Amino acid sequence: MVWGGKVSINVGGTKVTLLRRQLEFLSRVDKWQSISKACREMGISYRTGLKWRADLERAVGGKLIDSSKGGRGGGVSTTTPLGVEVLQSYYIALSLDKPGMVKSLIGSRMSARNVLRGIVREVTCDSLICKVSVVIQTPQPLVALITADAARELDLREGDSVSVVLKALDTILIK
Repeated sequence: MVWGGKVSINVGGTKVTLLRRQLEFLSRVDKWQSISKACREMGISYRTGLKWRADLERAVGGKLIDSSKGGRGGGVSTTTPLGVEVLQSYYIALSLDKPGMVKSLIGSRMSARNVLRGIVREVTCDSLICKVSVVIQTPQPLVALITADAARELDLREGDSVSVVLKALDTILIK
Protein backbone atom coordinates (compact mmCIF):
# COMPACT_ATOMS: atom_id res chain seq x y z
CA MET A 1 0.00 0.00 0.00
CA VAL A 2 1.22 3.53 -0.78
CA TRP A 3 1.09 5.97 2.14
CA GLY A 4 2.49 9.02 0.41
CA GLY A 5 1.12 12.51 0.39
CA LYS A 6 -0.56 14.83 2.81
CA VAL A 7 -4.09 14.92 4.14
CA SER A 8 -5.94 17.98 5.45
CA ILE A 9 -8.26 17.22 8.36
CA ASN A 10 -10.37 19.16 10.82
CA VAL A 11 -9.25 18.87 14.44
CA GLY A 12 -11.19 20.88 17.01
CA GLY A 13 -12.42 23.28 14.35
CA THR A 14 -8.93 23.89 12.97
CA LYS A 15 -7.68 22.65 9.61
CA VAL A 16 -4.42 20.70 9.99
CA THR A 17 -2.36 19.15 7.19
CA LEU A 18 -0.58 15.93 8.15
CA LEU A 19 1.43 13.23 6.41
CA ARG A 20 -0.73 10.30 5.39
CA ARG A 21 1.87 7.73 6.43
CA GLN A 22 1.89 9.17 9.95
CA LEU A 23 -1.91 8.98 10.12
CA GLU A 24 -1.74 5.38 8.91
CA PHE A 25 0.73 4.73 11.73
CA LEU A 26 -1.75 6.20 14.26
CA SER A 27 -4.51 4.05 12.75
CA ARG A 28 -2.41 0.92 13.24
CA VAL A 29 -1.54 1.85 16.82
CA ASP A 30 -5.28 2.18 17.41
CA LYS A 31 -5.93 -1.18 15.77
CA TRP A 32 -3.16 -3.17 17.50
CA GLN A 33 -2.83 -1.13 20.73
CA SER A 34 0.91 -1.45 20.20
CA ILE A 35 3.43 1.01 18.81
CA SER A 36 5.96 -1.75 18.08
CA LYS A 37 3.41 -3.88 16.21
CA ALA A 38 2.27 -0.84 14.21
CA CYS A 39 5.92 -0.15 13.31
CA ARG A 40 6.51 -3.76 12.24
CA GLU A 41 3.37 -3.77 10.10
CA MET A 42 4.47 -0.59 8.33
CA GLY A 43 8.10 -1.68 7.97
CA ILE A 44 9.53 1.21 9.99
CA SER A 45 11.81 1.31 13.03
CA TYR A 46 10.43 1.83 16.52
CA ARG A 47 12.43 5.06 16.69
CA THR A 48 10.70 6.33 13.52
CA GLY A 49 7.34 5.44 15.04
CA LEU A 50 8.12 7.48 18.15
CA LYS A 51 9.23 10.40 15.95
CA TRP A 52 6.00 10.22 13.93
CA ARG A 53 4.00 10.15 17.15
CA ALA A 54 5.81 13.29 18.37
CA ASP A 55 5.34 14.99 14.97
CA LEU A 56 1.59 14.26 14.98
CA GLU A 57 1.14 15.39 18.58
CA ARG A 58 3.05 18.62 17.91
CA ALA A 59 0.96 19.32 14.78
CA VAL A 60 -2.42 18.84 16.52
CA GLY A 61 -1.33 20.33 19.84
CA GLY A 62 -2.13 17.43 22.12
CA LYS A 63 -1.52 13.86 23.18
CA LEU A 64 -2.78 11.21 20.72
CA ILE A 65 -1.52 7.98 22.32
CA ASP A 66 -1.36 6.82 25.94
CA SER A 67 1.28 4.15 26.50
CA SER A 68 2.14 1.94 29.43
CA LYS A 69 5.60 0.48 29.78
CA GLY A 70 6.21 -3.00 28.48
CA GLY A 71 7.52 -5.93 30.32
CA ARG A 72 7.14 -9.61 29.80
CA GLY A 73 3.87 -9.26 27.90
CA GLY A 74 4.74 -5.94 26.27
CA GLY A 75 3.20 -2.52 26.77
CA VAL A 76 -0.20 -1.25 25.76
CA SER A 77 -0.81 1.88 23.69
CA THR A 78 -4.31 3.29 23.46
CA THR A 79 -5.63 6.18 21.43
CA THR A 80 -6.69 9.21 23.47
CA PRO A 81 -10.00 10.99 22.76
CA LEU A 82 -8.02 13.50 20.67
CA GLY A 83 -6.41 10.60 18.82
CA VAL A 84 -9.85 9.17 18.07
CA GLU A 85 -10.98 12.59 16.78
CA VAL A 86 -7.90 12.80 14.51
CA LEU A 87 -8.56 9.29 13.14
CA GLN A 88 -12.24 10.03 12.53
CA SER A 89 -11.33 13.19 10.63
CA TYR A 90 -8.74 11.23 8.65
CA TYR A 91 -11.23 8.51 7.70
CA ILE A 92 -13.74 11.15 6.65
CA ALA A 93 -11.10 12.88 4.50
CA LEU A 94 -10.28 9.53 2.87
CA SER A 95 -13.97 8.87 2.23
CA LEU A 96 -14.21 11.98 0.05
CA ASP A 97 -11.67 10.43 -2.33
CA LYS A 98 -12.97 6.86 -2.08
CA PRO A 99 -16.74 6.54 -2.24
CA GLY A 100 -17.65 3.35 -0.27
CA MET A 101 -14.70 3.76 2.09
CA VAL A 102 -16.95 5.00 4.92
CA LYS A 103 -19.31 2.10 4.37
CA SER A 104 -16.53 -0.46 4.56
CA LEU A 105 -14.90 1.27 7.55
CA ILE A 106 -18.16 1.44 9.48
CA GLY A 107 -18.98 -2.13 8.50
CA SER A 108 -15.63 -3.29 9.86
CA ARG A 109 -16.01 -1.40 13.16
CA MET A 110 -19.71 -1.90 13.95
CA SER A 111 -22.76 -3.76 12.78
CA ALA A 112 -24.16 -0.81 10.80
CA ARG A 113 -24.17 -1.64 7.09
CA ASN A 114 -26.59 0.81 5.48
CA VAL A 115 -24.64 4.03 4.95
CA LEU A 116 -26.29 6.61 2.73
CA ARG A 117 -24.38 9.76 1.65
CA GLY A 118 -26.36 12.96 1.41
CA ILE A 119 -26.57 16.72 1.80
CA VAL A 120 -28.12 18.37 4.86
CA ARG A 121 -31.22 20.22 3.68
CA GLU A 122 -32.51 21.55 7.00
CA VAL A 123 -31.65 21.53 10.70
CA THR A 124 -34.44 22.31 13.17
CA CYS A 125 -33.57 22.28 16.88
CA ASP A 126 -35.48 22.60 20.13
CA SER A 127 -33.93 22.53 23.59
CA LEU A 128 -33.21 18.77 23.60
CA ILE A 129 -33.11 17.42 20.05
CA CYS A 130 -32.50 18.47 16.48
CA LYS A 131 -34.28 17.21 13.38
CA VAL A 132 -31.84 16.92 10.47
CA SER A 133 -33.26 16.51 6.97
CA VAL A 134 -30.81 14.91 4.54
CA VAL A 135 -31.22 14.54 0.78
CA ILE A 136 -29.55 11.33 -0.42
CA GLN A 137 -27.11 12.19 -3.23
CA THR A 138 -26.92 9.13 -5.46
CA PRO A 139 -28.59 5.76 -5.58
CA GLN A 140 -26.79 3.55 -3.09
CA PRO A 141 -27.20 -0.13 -2.28
CA LEU A 142 -29.11 -0.99 0.87
CA VAL A 143 -28.84 -4.25 2.78
CA ALA A 144 -31.91 -5.79 4.39
CA LEU A 145 -31.85 -8.94 6.48
CA ILE A 146 -35.22 -10.68 6.43
CA THR A 147 -36.42 -14.14 7.30
CA ALA A 148 -36.45 -16.84 4.64
CA ASP A 149 -40.21 -17.14 5.17
CA ALA A 150 -40.69 -13.45 4.40
CA ALA A 151 -38.56 -13.72 1.25
CA ARG A 152 -40.63 -16.69 0.05
CA GLU A 153 -43.92 -14.91 0.85
CA LEU A 154 -42.80 -11.86 -1.14
CA ASP A 155 -41.44 -14.11 -3.90
CA LEU A 156 -38.36 -11.88 -4.17
CA ARG A 157 -36.25 -12.20 -7.30
CA GLU A 158 -33.25 -10.25 -8.55
CA GLY A 159 -34.47 -7.22 -10.50
CA ASP A 160 -37.83 -6.96 -8.65
CA SER A 161 -38.98 -3.45 -7.76
CA VAL A 162 -39.51 -3.05 -4.00
CA SER A 163 -40.14 -0.35 -1.42
CA VAL A 164 -37.70 -0.19 1.47
CA VAL A 165 -38.99 0.84 4.87
CA LEU A 166 -36.23 1.73 7.33
CA LYS A 167 -37.08 1.03 10.95
CA ALA A 168 -34.16 1.79 13.22
CA LEU A 169 -33.44 2.63 16.80
CA ASP A 170 -30.50 4.82 15.85
CA THR A 171 -29.63 7.07 12.95
CA ILE A 172 -26.01 8.19 12.98
CA LEU A 173 -24.71 11.20 11.06
CA ILE A 174 -21.04 11.38 10.04
CA LYS A 175 -19.55 14.61 8.74
